[in-house]
Amino acid sequence: MSREYPVSLVFADTKTLLSLVDAISSLADDVYINISEEGLLKIIAIDPAKVSMIEVEFPQESFLEYKVQRPLRVGISTKNLSTAMEDVKRQNRVSLQADEENIEIMIEGIPRRRFLFRSLELPSEEIPRLEIEYPGKASVQPDPFASALSDLTAIANYITFKLDPNMLELREADTQKRYVRLTRENGSLLESTASEEVSADYDASYLSPISKLVKISTAVDVWLGSGIPLKLEMGLTPSGKIIYYLAPRA
Repeated sequence: MSREYPVSLVFADTKTLLSLVDAISSLADDVYINISEEGLLKIIAIDPAKVSMIEVEFPQESFLEYKVQRPLRVGISTKNLSTAMEDVKRQNRVSLQADEENIEIMIEGIPRRRFLFRSLELPSEEIPRLEIEYPGKASVQPDPFASALSDLTAIANYITFKLDPNMLELREADTQKRYVRLTRENGSLLESTASEEVSADYDASYLSPISKLVKISTAVDVWLGSGIPLKLEMGLTPSGKIIYYLAPRA
């Protein structure tokens, strides 16, 4: 007899899910999932050094099926997530069922695969969202921003982000020789709210996995300030968003 779970979900976009698992697995050991009756699944993961944090919000529209009898918080290791998603194709349907003790992931394909994991012990309190006042925000086109991240993280240890009213510049921090500029003139910068120049350096190894998420985003906002965490907010198809925080270079 099959087990009855209070939560049963079927993801609408397997491609987005694959990219998300790939990126989070490169950054964190564990993820925590909050599932509400109101139609929102929220994922939070923090890297072991507590340098970065990623939040993902999937509203009900992101699922082919969203059945939730009661709110639920569960945890799963990224190692187990990667195991379940290994060899999954875009056309495969991925479903998740869970209760307070177990998480079951089903892959509909040939062959049909089922993975059952014990939920991790949860923190006593939910991880709060960071509340930071940012002096500058840039809205950029996803493709050129993803290319800039991919190119610079391949050669740099740290990347300098610099924002002014007309330009977002990403530059290799140590030699300052290699850089990419997103501007209003070339169409890659859509908006900048910075009234004056702000800049900070960030670890390239924590930005490299995020370039994969930028590539699948529908919109990207970059929040920046001198000496404070970088914030990237990425829109998803058909709906939802990813928020990524990264502490500046010490």
